[in-house]
Amino acid sequence: MLIPQNSNLREIYKKTTVDEKRKLFLEGIIFIIDTIDQRYESIVKLLEPDAPDMNNAMRDAWVIIDNLYRLRLVIDSASGFDKSRPSFQLTFRKLIPVKPLRHFIEHYNSSLQQIYRDIRPVIGHISYLKILENRQVGSVFVIPGSIRKFRGLGLVNPAGQRMRNNLDHVTLYLGEDSVDISDIYYQLSSFVTDLDSYITENW
Repeated sequence: MLIPQNSNLREIYKKTTVDEKRKLFLEGIIFIIDTIDQRYESIVKLLEPDAPDMNNAMRDAWVIIDNLYRLRLVIDSASGFDKSRPSFQLTFRKLIPVKPLRHFIEHYNSSLQQIYRDIRPVIGHISYLKILENRQVGSVFVIPGSIRKFRGLGLVNPAGQRMRNNLDHVTLYLGEDSVDISDIYYQLSSFVTDLDSYITENW
């Protein structure tokens, strides 16, 4: 769980000494990160079987992308904490690839024409790494819809990748853009820990 039930983040915004703007900020952060947490746990369970649930995994991936985008906006709008802290800066950098993916969707009408020309999945596809029965790391990709010959689909390269779980580096691809959802998820754990400490000490 990214934000434990006993985390100060779930209690401190209730204090009368904390102003309303900071309370709203924390409430937003908690809701967004809890949503990402729940959807990430779901997507891993959906992708673990040998016959993964492609459609629901894709839905979860897009919910995560939408909430990562919101998270960056909420953090950018916040005041009252030091954004130069290393864990905060690293989180901001990890979130950078989310914006082009969202930009692609925001301009979907024009973007789709390129998708059709390239013969790529309209809603993207997912690739991830998985530890196989022989303990080797395999690269897998899932594509919603019927089987056809696509062009230039991205595939996560296992070379040099650190596996933090049996299934890792879940990456959403759309057009030329991609986001390693797992990488951001694990970074959020450090972000939450540091945010908890900072707010406890300073608010």
